[in-house]
Amino acid sequence: MSRLLFSWIDNRADPSRDHEDHLENVLGEMNQQMDDLKADLAAERSRLQRDNGRLQDLVSEINLKRTVEVDSFKSELARLEEETEEEIQAVKDQLISMKLEVEVLTEVS
Repeated sequence: MSRLLFSWIDNRADPSRDHEDHLENVLGEMNQQMDDLKADLAAERSRLQRDNGRLQDLVSEINLKRTVEVDSFKSELARLEEETEEEIQAVKDQLISMKLEVEVLTEVS
């Protein structure tokens, strides 16, 4: 019991030591929490970088598909334009032929 009493007296005699010990413990806990937060931050940064890479790949793939579709659409439009121009020319040729027939028929009459 006397040892316990002296320990208590020593602690009462030097309260600043208790305070320093308490501050050291709190500082140690805070350092551990900061280390944990740094590790969490590094893991989150890593995850975001992976996600960003996947999104960039997806955007590249979408752009490639879009380019292929646009090129296909342009080709189809060019083909349709050519067919239409051919049909227009055929109709013009028919009109010229019909005009000539009408002129021949009106001259004969």
